[in-house]
Amino acid sequence: MTKTNDNARFARNRRVLAVEGGHRPYGLVCTVRDHSFPSDKPESSGGADSGPDPFELLMGSLAACTAMTLRMYLDRRAVDVGEIRVSVEHDDASRSDRPAFRRVVALDRPIDDAVLQRLRDIADRCPVHKVIAAGSRVETRFVDSCPRAEVEER
Repeated sequence: MTKTNDNARFARNRRVLAVEGGHRPYGLVCTVRDHSFPSDKPESSGGADSGPDPFELLMGSLAACTAMTLRMYLDRRAVDVGEIRVSVEHDDASRSDRPAFRRVVALDRPIDDAVLQRLRDIADRCPVHKVIAAGSRVETRFVDSCPRAEVEER
């Protein structure tokens, strides 16, 4: 399959594969398209800290999606704000029924209040923000032991 066709397939049906094989006991190697990255638990939770934990990956997804969404909007309108930096925090101590994320956006250049308000609205339209805010259904299916390639294609 060509890379273009492979990317089109993932755009329709996104998939990340996480496979044990990193640092034990919790280290994983995650693969999406042509990219691989580690995930692990911190040492304080019994892991080897060989990569971000799953929750940190979620926070990173929100930060990255926010920055990309803002950049696309600003570029289309030829608004120069310099570099965009997004920080996302979550307090584990606040384990309530509906946990809150704190997102902070920093721009290199000042902008007027009207543009700032519009950017707040645009940040809330980032696809990852929308999925987190709306909640998602998670369907889980277990399969019999099978070769890795077969799991990757399911």
